[in-house]
Amino acid sequence: MSTEVDFLIITALKEETDAVCPLLVDAKDTGNEIVGTVAREDSAQPYLVALTEIGGMGSNAAQGVTSKALQRLKPKRVILAGIAAGFRESGVALGDLLLPYFVVLYELAKVKDAVSSRNRLLRFISFLARPFSRRTKSDYRGTPRDVSDSLWHCAHMLGRNPGSPWAARIKTPRQDGTTNAPTVRSSREFVLGCGNKVIASTESEDREWLLSQYGKKAIGLEMESYGVLTACHVGETPFLVVKGVQDDGTGGKDDPEEKDQWRLYAAEASAVFVVALISRYVFGESALLEEHAAEVSEIADIFQRDVPAPPFERIRCRRHIRL
Repeated sequence: MSTEVDFLIITALKEETDAVCPLLVDAKDTGNEIVGTVAREDSAQPYLVALTEIGGMGSNAAQGVTSKALQRLKPKRVILAGIAAGFRESGVALGDLLLPYFVVLYELAKVKDAVSSRNRLLRFISFLARPFSRRTKSDYRGTPRDVSDSLWHCAHMLGRNPGSPWAARIKTPRQDGTTNAPTVRSSREFVLGCGNKVIASTESEDREWLLSQYGKKAIGLEMESYGVLTACHVGETPFLVVKGVQDDGTGGKDDPEEKDQWRLYAAEASAVFVVALISRYVFGESALLEEHAAEVSEIADIFQRDVPAPPFERIRCRRHIRL
């Protein structure tokens, strides 16, 4: 398929795809993706939207699938939708929506001894305490990367609008028995962690690092956002992540009485919000500037690659001889 689309929605799992698909008008399975439309608030002409599923978890798989989809569909915008873990320590509750401005890869780290090998006494004490303490520690080196400002700002304003009807489209009941709309956690300071491990423990070193490094600005973690963001960065395509909270990344994630209770609600809340965002998004001046900058960069790359360099050195030499 070579159709260029306005938006590309990326999901990782079947439940996430199933939540988005019914919200697309005239959705058709083209083999690699599902393509449909979303009605616009500002125009009678709908947006053409493609939905691609990674088919698994992990940043590397997410980057690979996204890169291929970008080549096929040439979308103007990319949004990652689905589920994530949210940190209660940062005020996040089950069923909330995470709208971070930054994504950080928490597995980019150097693993070293927890105690310096130069101190023999501490090394001996550490050896005796091995069953009760960590033998290694990680020197984390991940750097937060920002999402598209224009996409994030539009989503932020949508989430702040208490009169917006988008939440009424969520059909899955909340597990707390309330009928409240999901709280949208959005701030230009919020950071979402991303890695290739499923975190289900308060003692996870990765989880602890996110909270110690960023405090209440760290709102949660998941496994695909950094890979999708990286692919979009290479293709200079604006990117946003919207994730619904299904658990808190602690041992409760695997508790038989709690496991996956919020999963379908979180997936549907994310899907409904993303489609509402697309419906009201306007390709305004900031969007045009982003597109223009991408086009200029592409032209410059082509020029540098294909146009032979002028013989400046030879010209200068001839001029010098004439002088």
